[in-house]
Amino acid sequence: FGVPTAMRGKKKAKVKLEPAVVKKLVDRTQTKLDLKGYRLQDAHLAMIEINQFQGLVWLNLPSNQLTELPLGICDLPCLKTLRLSSNYLSSLPPQISSLTSLVSLDLAKNDFKVLGSEIGSLTNLTDLNLHWNGLCNVCPELNNLVKLKTLNVSLNCLSTINPFDSCARIENLDMSHNRLPDIPSFFSSFSVLGSLNLAGNRLSRVTVGATLSSLTSLTTLDLQGNELPVLSPGVSKMTNLRYLRLRGNYLTTLPDGISNLSNLEELEISNNFLETLPSGITLLTKLSGLLLYQNKLTSLPDGIDKMVNIRELGLAYNQISALPSGVSALTKISNFSAQFNCLKKIDAKVLESMSDCQELYLNHNSLTKLPSSVAKLTSLHKLELLANNLSEIPDLSSLPFLQILELGENKISNIPVSLSKCTSLQHLNLFANKISSIPDCISELVNLKKLFLGYNNLTTLPKSLSALVNLEDLFLSGNSFTSFPPEITTLASVKLLCLGSNFISEIPSEVTGLVLLESLLINNNRISKISPDLGKLENLSELDFSHNELVELPSELGNLRKLIDLDVSGNLLRGLPESMEQNCSLMKQLKIGFNNLWRVPQFTAFEKTKEQETTINQHLPFISCASNPLLSAWYGPHVDEKQLQKEYQKLEKRLQSINISLSSPVLPILFFLLGMALM
Repeated sequence: FGVPTAMRGKKKAKVKLEPAVVKKLVDRTQTKLDLKGYRLQDAHLAMIEINQFQGLVWLNLPSNQLTELPLGICDLPCLKTLRLSSNYLSSLPPQISSLTSLVSLDLAKNDFKVLGSEIGSLTNLTDLNLHWNGLCNVCPELNNLVKLKTLNVSLNCLSTINPFDSCARIENLDMSHNRLPDIPSFFSSFSVLGSLNLAGNRLSRVTVGATLSSLTSLTTLDLQGNELPVLSPGVSKMTNLRYLRLRGNYLTTLPDGISNLSNLEELEISNNFLETLPSGITLLTKLSGLLLYQNKLTSLPDGIDKMVNIRELGLAYNQISALPSGVSALTKISNFSAQFNCLKKIDAKVLESMSDCQELYLNHNSLTKLPSSVAKLTSLHKLELLANNLSEIPDLSSLPFLQILELGENKISNIPVSLSKCTSLQHLNLFANKISSIPDCISELVNLKKLFLGYNNLTTLPKSLSALVNLEDLFLSGNSFTSFPPEITTLASVKLLCLGSNFISEIPSEVTGLVLLESLLINNNRISKISPDLGKLENLSELDFSHNELVELPSELGNLRKLIDLDVSGNLLRGLPESMEQNCSLMKQLKIGFNNLWRVPQFTAFEKTKEQETTINQHLPFISCASNPLLSAWYGPHVDEKQLQKEYQKLEKRLQSINISLSSPVLPILFFLLGMALM
């Protein structure tokens, strides 16, 4: 793969030092100099005369535009840390060998395709960062860096590696996101290696485990995103491991010897093909995180009750049909994920002991009822039960910290009064249920910010809804409202209002009460009239009136100067108000297809954006006016909107020259007849 640098392609600035840089250069006795992000070029560094700062110990030059290492830097005898990431460097000068005190060198995000032999002269280096270059190998001279403790060569193009086994003091090695097919055998000489990251390579050989078995000092091993079909039993010898990450491989089983990893605290095996877990896994009693997402597990092993230190248990996207009673012993769990399984029932004992649980995910199962013991999860912040078969909401009144409750896509018909006691709720989703009424007590949920009531059987709302003074997003689409609900017109904090797929025929003037409204989505209704007062909602940036019965829009909508996205497709419109074309200069997306247009709207914003494209690289706005019969008759069935605008401008000038008004009601008919004659 190609490896871009962070700063490639940017224009060079004029050779002039910014005042902020000059200010930093006043004191030449300073030991630390930070010049990050000033877009300094080679000529700038020459002007600075960096070699005059003889006492510098720490020099920070990331995110500039250097193509060569300034030779003056090589004359800084005290320099210990040099950071040069996000530049354009592709080589190091021989003079860098003068930096005998240098212990840390950061060359990440540059253009090094080959690391030259010069690096071998920096024999006191303990930290070398070569992340995100274009390296295909490392030079043999790396062997000279016998004091090296941390080496990062991630996100390069390494497929083979010259041995650097003399670097026996390495403690942290990151070679992730390269092209390695196997773990080099010389790694076995790294006797003090504590952290090894090989994620995102092409490791596929069974011998991987054999090479690793000698790395007995490892505490962290990351093999995520490789192609491993099995894990060698040799891994069981790595008894100091605390973190083992195997996500995204082709593992179908784990070796029984994994039980020997008695110090393991985190085991990540998601996105594999495991059908069972070895019984010995329950002996890993220090585990605090066990992540098994997206496998083919149908059950958990007996003895899971021994894993009493687990705080995060991830079982999502498996085929588990029941949770063993042993889960009730996991009293320290704070995050429990079991969504997208086959659970039909949860034993009351499983939940009653999870008093520390803060997040519980049970979405997309087949649960018909949640045990009353859920009320004992007094630390719960988030409860997700989307897409089950629940017919009622359990009593949650004893959950004082509950902030997010997801109950959408169930079979709930009533909202219990007890729910009003969850006064910390900020997000309540009851989407796609069978609810026909909202109780007055909803007014007690004063902290609610998002309320999803779409696709139920609602025809009215309670007046008490106006008490939700913090509500920002309200979703009421897919119900049976025949008029704009007056109860919501006093919700001054609402920013997003969805009323699509109802039977509303008019937008009333009371809508002005929604003073902070930014998005109004009221598509698929029967709207034929919009109050001119809608134009007073100056914060509106998105309007969707698509698939209604509108013949015209009020000219006052031209006051919506922040409007960015307008969808009026599927109506009976002949055009848009001239005031909108002149004033809505921020418009970026217009959908006006399936109407009776006779010309393409000429928004100022469209023209301005075209003019600015080459200077500020903005995206051209999107305009769709397909399937308008008059346009099709004149310009053909496949309308090119951009060409149509140009043709209209030409036509406009010609008509003005013979004193024919563009607003004449006869003009669309003339266009249609002339177009039919030409077809």
